[in-house]
Amino acid sequence: MSEFSFKEIHVCKQTGARVGEFTTPHGVIKTPVFMPVGTQATVKTLAPYELEELGAQIILSNTYHLYMRPGENTVRNAGGLHKFMGVTFMKVSCTDTSYIRTCFHGYIGNLRVYLQSLHPKYHTDTGILHFL
Repeated sequence: MSEFSFKEIHVCKQTGARVGEFTTPHGVIKTPVFMPVGTQATVKTLAPYELEELGAQIILSNTYHLYMRPGENTVRNAGGLHKFMGVTFMKVSCTDTSYIRTCFHGYIGNLRVYLQSLHPKYHTDTGILHFL
């Protein structure tokens, strides 16, 4: 069995909308789900305790933004993304890299990942290649 699965609980006969459970290696998310966006690991209008009171099951963060600021070492030294965000009650998180272009180039067994911002208006690093 895969570590990820989706189980349908109910399907609406009129619309086809589904109620279900999405299982991940870190926990189960009941769907449909409200997923707050914490681009830089913080939901700008809510404190972590408010997210818990609202029953938030998952938060969406942006990997590229976290990489640029505060940086991977800061997140790692805090004990991981959940502890850095202050949402230790939550077991599942999701990261999204929709704001970047990622190109993979293989060089004699080495994989280099180049990240370049697509939104120069919002980032000061536009045009800078980051090697990971």
